[in-house]
Amino acid sequence: MRDLKKILRDLAAIVSPPSGEAKIAEYIRNYIKDAAPSAAISSDALGTLTVALKGGGDRTVMLTASTDESVFAVNDADVEGRIRFASLGNLSVSAAAYCEAEFENGVRGTIVPIEKSDTLPDDPLKYAVDIGASGKEDAVSKAAPGTALRPSSSVLVNGDTVAGPSVAAKAGVAVLLEAAAALSGRELKNTVLLTFASQGKVGARSAGPAAEAARPDAAVCVVAVPEDGSKKTPLGDGPVAVAAAGPVVADPRVRDALGLPVVVTEPTGVQDDGIAAARFLSKGVPAGTVGIPCRYAGTARETVDARDIAAAAKSLCEFVNGEF
Repeated sequence: MRDLKKILRDLAAIVSPPSGEAKIAEYIRNYIKDAAPSAAISSDALGTLTVALKGGGDRTVMLTASTDESVFAVNDADVEGRIRFASLGNLSVSAAAYCEAEFENGVRGTIVPIEKSDTLPDDPLKYAVDIGASGKEDAVSKAAPGTALRPSSSVLVNGDTVAGPSVAAKAGVAVLLEAAAALSGRELKNTVLLTFASQGKVGARSAGPAAEAARPDAAVCVVAVPEDGSKKTPLGDGPVAVAAAGPVVADPRVRDALGLPVVVTEPTGVQDDGIAAARFLSKGVPAGTVGIPCRYAGTARETVDARDIAAAAKSLCEFVNGEF
C-alpha cells in the first residue's frame, strides 16, 4: 500500500471543477506511469481518463470514480469590486462563510455574506468574495465570469483521518489509484478498466459514454457516502456496498460479489453519489456502488479515513478477478 494520506493531500491540493479536470488528469497520468507502467492510458473528448490493465480472458470489468469536485463559479462583480458567484454541485455556502476562497487561477479572497444577519443563509446569491479589488472592472480582470473557486483550508491529518477541501469528493480517485498499483504486474483473469470520469458532480455522467465505448461486463462506481448516525457507515469500519441511494438500486449480482456490508443510504447531495450506478444500468451493464464513509461533505473540511480507502481498493482487486 502506498501512502494514501499523501495521495489524498495531493488530490485535495488540485482544484478540479467540472469540465476543468486537466490538472488532476495530469496527476493521475504521472501516478499510473510510475505505479502501473504496463497499463495503457487513454482519454476521450469529455476529459474522461481510462487506464486499461489487460486480462487473460474475454471479460471486462470497469471501475470508475469522478475526478471533479463541487465548486462555486464567478457570475460577475458588483460596483464595490466583490465577486458574485453561483454553485456547481453541492458546496454549502453557509459553511463557507468567512473562509478563504481559492480560485482556480490562483486568486485568493474571503467569502462573506452581503448582509449581516443572526443566521447564515445557504443561498450563493447572498454572498460575495472580497478579493481586495478596487471596483468591478478590477475584480473581473482578476476573476472573469466562469472562473471556479472553492472554500479553502489546510489539509489536516489526524491518525488515519484526512480532512480538507474536496477530500471526500476525490476519495474514489484515491481508491482507483491504489487499486491500479496493487493490480499492476498481477496475472489478471479479466481485463480491468479504471475510468476517471469528468463532470460527475454536475450529473453529466460522462462515465456513461466511456461504458458505451467499452461495453464492460460489469461496472462498479466508487463514491463518498455520509457517515450514518446509526453506525452503519462509520469512518474506519471499512467501505460498504450501496444497495440503493436515492432512486437507484444496484444490481444484486454485483452488490453481493463485492463481499462488503450492504447499506441503503441517502446520497451526500452530490448528484454523482446519488446516481452512480445509473449511468451503467441505463447502458444495460450490471453495476454496483462502493461507498467510502465521509464526514462534512460539501464543506472545506471533508473528512475520510485512509483505512477505508485501502480496504475498498483491496475489495475491488478481489472483485475484478472473480466471478460476477
